[in-house]
Order: sequence, then structure tokens, then C-alpha cells
Amino acid sequence: MIHKKLYINFTFKVWILAALFFLSAIPNLYAEGSRDLYPPEVQGGRAYLRASTSPSIAFPFPTMATHYVYAEAGERIALASSAQTGSTNRIRLYGPNNSQINLSFSNGVGNIPNRAAELAGPRLPGQSSGSNRYAPIYHQVTQSGIYRIEFLGTSTNFNEDKRMSYVAANANWSQSKESHYLAAWDISVAKQSVSSWNWQKGRVYTTVVNLDNPSYGGTSGRDNSTFRPNSGFFGKFKVLTRDGYVYNVDNNGNQGISFTFMVNNRGFYEPGSPDVPLYKSISAPNDQYVRDRYHDPRLADSGAAVSQKIFYNLPDSNMPEHSIGAVPQGETWLRVVETSLDVDVITVEGVEGIRNQLGKKGAFIKFYNESGGDFFITIKSKPTSVISFPERKLHGTSVIGENKIHWDGKDGAGDLLPNGLADVEIELKLRGAEVHFPYIDMELNHNGIILELLSQDLNSVRSDKVFWDDTDIRAVISNPFGTMTSPRNASHEVIPNGVSSNTNGHLWGLDSNRTQGSFGDEQGMDTWTFIEGDAISTEFEVDVKHADLEIYSIFPSAPSISLGEEVTYFITAKNNGPSDVSGARFSFIVPKGFNAKDISFNTNDCGTEVQPLVYDKNTGTYSSLLELPDGCEIYYRITLDVEASTSIGQHEFTATILRPNDVTDPDATNQDLKVSPTDPFYECDNNGLAYACNNIKTSTIENRAVSLCYELVAGEHFTWSYSNSYSGTTVAETITQPGTNGGFVFDIYELDNSFNMEINGVVLSSYEIEFQSNGTPAPGINIEFVDGDQYETDTEGAIWQMTGTTENPLIRVNISPSGLVHMYGSKTSGGELYPLQFKQDVSPVNYFNTVPWNANSENIIVVTQNVVGATLMNGYGSGQNIIPCRTYSLEKDGVFNDENNDGLAQVGETITYTLRVDNVGDIDIYNLKVTDVILGGELNEIPIGDDNSDGILNKNEVWVYTVLYSITQGDIDNKGVYNIASVSGQNVLNEILDPEFSTDPTPLDINDPNYDPRRPNHTFVPLKGRTLVITNPNIYHKVRGN
Repeated sequence: MIHKKLYINFTFKVWILAALFFLSAIPNLYAEGSRDLYPPEVQGGRAYLRASTSPSIAFPFPTMATHYVYAEAGERIALASSAQTGSTNRIRLYGPNNSQINLSFSNGVGNIPNRAAELAGPRLPGQSSGSNRYAPIYHQVTQSGIYRIEFLGTSTNFNEDKRMSYVAANANWSQSKESHYLAAWDISVAKQSVSSWNWQKGRVYTTVVNLDNPSYGGTSGRDNSTFRPNSGFFGKFKVLTRDGYVYNVDNNGNQGISFTFMVNNRGFYEPGSPDVPLYKSISAPNDQYVRDRYHDPRLADSGAAVSQKIFYNLPDSNMPEHSIGAVPQGETWLRVVETSLDVDVITVEGVEGIRNQLGKKGAFIKFYNESGGDFFITIKSKPTSVISFPERKLHGTSVIGENKIHWDGKDGAGDLLPNGLADVEIELKLRGAEVHFPYIDMELNHNGIILELLSQDLNSVRSDKVFWDDTDIRAVISNPFGTMTSPRNASHEVIPNGVSSNTNGHLWGLDSNRTQGSFGDEQGMDTWTFIEGDAISTEFEVDVKHADLEIYSIFPSAPSISLGEEVTYFITAKNNGPSDVSGARFSFIVPKGFNAKDISFNTNDCGTEVQPLVYDKNTGTYSSLLELPDGCEIYYRITLDVEASTSIGQHEFTATILRPNDVTDPDATNQDLKVSPTDPFYECDNNGLAYACNNIKTSTIENRAVSLCYELVAGEHFTWSYSNSYSGTTVAETITQPGTNGGFVFDIYELDNSFNMEINGVVLSSYEIEFQSNGTPAPGINIEFVDGDQYETDTEGAIWQMTGTTENPLIRVNISPSGLVHMYGSKTSGGELYPLQFKQDVSPVNYFNTVPWNANSENIIVVTQNVVGATLMNGYGSGQNIIPCRTYSLEKDGVFNDENNDGLAQVGETITYTLRVDNVGDIDIYNLKVTDVILGGELNEIPIGDDNSDGILNKNEVWVYTVLYSITQGDIDNKGVYNIASVSGQNVLNEILDPEFSTDPTPLDINDPNYDPRRPNHTFVPLKGRTLVITNPNIYHKVRGN
């Protein structure tokens, strides 16, 4: 293509260090610009500098010939171009604050009139005319920083592309009067020393140069299908990389007609992945295709992509490393000191901070780096490692200082490393001074580009190697379109040491001078190079931790509680493995108003509390740290009571378990590398899965106003026993129960060895409830105690070897009025009942159904049992009604004290009254009062029996009052004392309970002459007169001293 030829010299890659850029040494000149590209005796054709905003295949990143110059306060910037004439402003200058500076264009200053003036250069400040030197436009610098220059062509419309005619590079030229191109341009910085001025070289740079060398025309100058002889572009530049390296770059006679010269550290990339170099040449059908695959050099560096800086001369070593200026984002790097590519120490740390350990989130490979270039990491298993995996390679851009390179924990096949200890070898190599020079639509590259990395002192060449990979470029016929590259693939993966650019700088199009159809026509031909530091290799023993932690169960001892009562929670936490874990946080979240009275921890001979349960009153949470080997279950038993201020209704209790740092819990690991495990709810909500985790379980109990009390209604006993010869497979018996408002209780005293039930057509559990291992179909025993104990292992014997009583049956099933099922079992014959739950580690997992229970109509219960060998069941089932709870009882006994032992009662002698108050119910009694009229009303004596001295008649407490009564003459005349007392109190809600009157523990027989039917419950103490007939033997015992 003749008009769209694009030679885009694409960027260097800044992996580890950076590079400088220029090709050959140039004599001491008096300008920075076209004079440096076209020195005396230069070969080839002149490429004009383009100043237009119109994009094309050749110019995907058009500019107004934008350049940058660093200048310090007190210096002067000199500006000139071949397009600047008269007083017309065709040069724009912007200060470090990005504001345009007004320049003076009087007397025709700023014009480069011809080739002789271009070679002579500008006049220094105060220098007289002569020797063809031209007068530049000066700006006195008052603020140090980077200034931006825009050159305008002679055309007034900036969005067009009016070209100029071909001219040889060393020939005289003339500037077209209507063009978007400049034949010559110059930016120079003058510095005053005492009274003299000198030019400061190496201050001017750009990031993209748009050029046009209309070298088509053939030998005759009129054959546009071929190039003119010796008309290629031989311009030389210097390139400075962000990591401080400098390159010579010699275009060496390439033939691209219109082209863009630029260089960065990434080259081409796949759309959407600008930080990942493609390391290949690409097709380039249009300008947008290129923009989608190459970092825009007009913009600031972004991510890993860095546009290297293109200088005309060796960069001035006195420039600062960074400077503010009229550049994208207002600041950029400048003369960075060349940095080292070597690393001394590598460490591996899990994403969440544990050294040499990782989970699904992976780990950070950490090292310190001076260069900020690219890193190449190889992770592989040692030959002696128990765990072997395909090697994994990581590649990216480092930063200056500390680096934390994320490794996702996967091997080269994309699989997570297996659980366990792995002997791993990690090799790190840093790459720097990376530069990419893409030629876009470059037909011929007969001589090849020459890239020379200069030594640190810039006096010698340390490397001239280059790489390329043209395997994706379509093939062409050598006649008439010339040769393709040889080899097609000379990448660093194929030829690690590279190819000398002085010998073969990526040649193509040999034996052809065609302007169209060649190997590089409408292609993006990338040539790159870099240097590498010394590799460092370190061996690690990496522990890969995967552990499925689970709250196996949370179970309350009762579905409800009221003030004065207690409820015990049984909680099982488990590590399903495969890794052992230490520091797993267990939490039990208790709603406000509930207090732990007793906590016990069962290690189950495997787990350990690294930190015992502690309470955080701000969150209402009990927390501990656990060490759980693979397969270990531990159990907490936490007993709580309730405060009087706690709200009535349902309250939720929650148990959680949280993975330690750098341990993968398959369903409870958040996906954010920046978030360590501190909250089990966050871990579960952000696990990246479509299902919930098993690390959190909740349980709800009801706080009632008062305790509920029950009475059994119309119970039914059942029993059967069958030997091994029974011919059936199932035994069943039907129990019919009336409607009750308190549900149903089913007690089993003997069992061999399983059962189920059906209540009003709904089965109690989905599968038979199995208690015996021997002879039971798979999965065998499917139920266990909620504290982790197992039938046969932790019980007195097998289920058929134990028996229960009416108070403590072997098995008890409670069905609530709403149909919820709770089951309890004993571990010994007649022993305490403990909550039961279905095992979760068997298949199928059994579960209780919610069954219908009729409060006002008949209920049909069918008890069933699978027959496996000997079959036995003995039990009792009954509905239950809620009734008012019993409260207290009062017994009053009196004994006459015969103080003078004469057998007669006399005034002043006494009767000892003993009043016994029993809490016979299910609630605590508050504000207890015992009242007896003849004893003075409310008793003030302190009773015996308030064991905890709380002034509350607690359940199962007995208070005893002892009071003396002085006998009167009237009592003697009445031959005894009739007396009755009363007791009253309040429940936890301060509601007044019905009073109870006292009874006599040894009441009079109704046939006793002293029996008074009007006072049947009174306590009677007889008093002897001068004659006494005893008719009731019990009376004798009430006279102390006889």
C-alpha cells in the first residue's frame, strides 16, 4: 500500500529494568530534532514529521507532532520549524502546569528555511547571525519541569492529511505551503554559565513519531508499484526505558512510506489483556484493530504497559528521575538510574499471612526488587517430593521495592495442589530493558532494524540481540513479493540467546522492491529484546490445607424455657478433613437475656481447645479456638438460664465454626484475596457457590411467661416379643388417643432393636430408627446422642441389653402440639435421659417429619417395628394436656411442751409449731409469706432450707419454720388448740399465686371426739386438764414429756 504504509516501531517491554534508545553516535550538533535524524552524509529518503489529528492504518495514534522537553528555571527553550513563517503561530508551547504559553513570532523568528540552516542549527541567545544559523523562538524558563510542544503544518485544517513530495534525506528541501507535514523541526535548551550560553543535549523526547517517506516511484520516479532506489528511512534514535537502560535504534533503511515510530514494553496484546504481551506479530487490517491491541502512547503509562521515551540524543544524566509537567496525569519518570535485575531472597506466604502454607486462595511469592521490571517464576515439585505436579509458570510486572506475586495454588495443569506437604522448588528470574518495535504495514525491511543495548556508562554495546515470532503472518510468494522472515519464529522461547540485529535484525522482502503484497504489507511486525538478571532458586516445604469444617448439630434439651428454668445446648463441631487444622474459631451466639451457667467441653479423644470459650458481652458470643485433626468431632454442652427482663417469644441461638487463615474450607472460603477469615457469615455468603455452607447452624427456643405443666391423658400400654421364627417383616400396633392440647409422649422401656411410628397418617421419621449394628441393614445405627456419644460404644450395652423405668424410660419421644418431634435416650438402664439426633455421616440420612396432632379430635398412632431376628418392644403412650402448674403445700404440726413434767397444761407453758412449706411444682416461688393468726399473723422467723439463701422457694426446696405459742387459760378450758395457717407467693411475673392452707400431717380421725367437721384441716393440739382420756393414739405423740 502506497499511502498507508505504517512503520510502527512498537514499545519496549519493561519487565525488570528499562532501556535507552538511539542508534548511532551523532556529532555535537546545535539542535534536537530533524538535524539528528538527517545529519550530513545521511542515506535514503527524508521522512517528514506529521502534524494532524486524522487517524489511518499508518497513523493509528495521530498527534500534532507532539514533543516534550525538560527545562530548568533560568534556562531558555528554543523552538523552530520549517512551517513557522512570519507572525503566524505554528508552534505551541505548554508549561508544566499544562497552560499554553504566549510566544512572540515577530520578525520571522522560528523558521528553518532550508537544509543548510537545518544543519547549522539555531542561534544561541545573544549569538549573531551567520554560518546559516537561524533565529529560533525563545522562552525564558521560570518554572522547572516538562514542557509540551505541538508543531502545526502549513494547512489550517488539522484533521486532514496533505502530503509533501519525496526528497532525499541529505538533499535540499522546501516546505509545502499547504501541508500537514514538516520538513524540519527543532527543540533546544540553552543554559547560561556565567556570561556564556551552551546547548544542553538529551532534554527532548517524545512517545510517538508519525512520519511519512513518500519513497514510491521506482527508478523513473513515476512507478508507484515499486520503491525508489536508496530511498529507505535511516533515522536513528535513542530510547530510554523506565528502568534506566538506554538503546541505540537504527531504522537501517526500512521501506514503509507512511509509518509510526513508537516503543513500549508490551508490544501487541490480546484485546482486554493489555498487561500480557502477545510476543507475536499480528495482522493489521485497519487502525482500530491496532489500537485495540497496543497501548496508546499518547496516554499515561497504565498497569504494566509503559511507553518508553524516544530521544534524539543520549538522555541528559542530570535530569531528575521524576518531574511534573505538561504530560498525561501531570507527572512522569525521566532519567531513572539503571537498576539491578538480581534478587537475593524469595519467601512464600499464604494469602492470609501464614508462612509456607496455602489454601484455595493461594499464596504470595515475595521478593524485593530494585528494577520494577517483569518477573518469570517457575514453580515445580522436587524430584524427591511425595506430591508431584506439573510445573507452573507465572509471568507479570514487578514493582520497585517489595513484591507480592499471587500464586493461585494451582499447578501447570490448572489443578489445585493436592492436600498435604509438598516439597516445592521456586525459580525467579527478572527481566528488564524490554522494548518492542512493531512495524505496521512495513513492506520491506531489507537491512533489518539494529537494536543495541548500551552499557551503564553509555560508551559500549552490551547486547544487540533481537527476537520475533511471525508464525501467525500469512505466507507470500517470493517472486515478486520477496522473502519471508527466516526463521519464522525466533522468539525467546525458541532461541533463548536471540539473534544479532547487526546480522539479522528481522529481515523480510529481500529480492523485491514492491510497494504492495510483501510479507509485511498490512501486518504488524513486532521486534523485541530485553535482558535478564541471574535466576534465583529456593526450595520450600509448602503445606496445602483443605478442611471441611462443620457444625454437625445444635440441639436444645427442651423446646422452651421460662424464668427459673434452665436449658442445655448440645453442640457438635467436626472437621471432615482432609487436613488437620489448628486455630479454627468456634462461636456460640447467645441472644440477649440468656446467661451460661455451666460449660463443658468434650475432646472426644481428638480435639483440643487452644483457647477456651470466652464471652464477649458486646456481641453476646462465646468463642474458642480449636485444634481439630482430620475426622475429629468435639462437643460442647452449655447450660443457660433466662433473665426476668428477657422478652417473651422465640429466641435464636447460633453455632459457627470458622477456618483458620490459609486453610480452604470448600463451602466457607470467601473469594476476595484481601479479606481474611474473621466472620463465618461473610465466608459462607461469599463462597462463590450456589449452595449454603455447613459451618453455621441455628436453633430456636421459646421463652415462655411461666412454666408449662402437663397431665397424662388416657395412656395405653403396649408390648410384644417375637422370636427368630416370626414369619413377618413388620410388627405394628395401633394406639388411639383423644385430642389433647399438650401433644403426645411415647415411652419405651424395652427395645430390640428399632422402631418407627405413624401419627395420623404421617410417619415419625423417613426411615426406620435403628439402634443396633449387628444384623441391621445398611447404614446400620442411624441415631446418636447429641453430645456425640454412640449406642453400643458409649452405652451400658446394646439397646436390647438395657431397660428403662416409668421415670427414666429407655427411649422417650415427645411430640409437641405443633407436631415437632424430640427424642431422648438413656445410656444406662434407668439412667438420665439425653437428647438424640440422627447421624449425618451415613446414607441415607434419616430425619423427623412434622406430624399432625389433633388437639380436639381423635389421634391414631401406629407403632411399627421391622423384624430382624428377635424382636421386642415394651412401652407406654399417652396424650398430655397443659394444666396449671402446682405451686406449694403447707403442713403444720404442733407439740405441747410439758415444761414442769406434771402431765398437765398450765398457763404460760408452750406449744411448738412446726410449719413445713414444700415447693411441689415446677416453678420458683417469689415473695413467699406464711400467715398464722394465733401466731401473730405473717411469720417473721427465718426458715431453715433456703439452701442458696436467695429468698426464693426454688423448685424442690423445703422451708421449715419453728414457732412457740404460749398457752392461755382459754386454751386449757377448751381442752386444746385448733389452728390453721396459710401460705402465699408470686411467680416470676410477679403474679399473685392462689394461697394454700395448711394441713395436719397427723389429722384427727373423724370418730375422735375432738374432731370438728367445721375445721377438718386444722391442726389440733390437745391440752390435759385434771382428767384426760386418750382415744386417739396419735394425740399421745403430740404431748412432749409423756
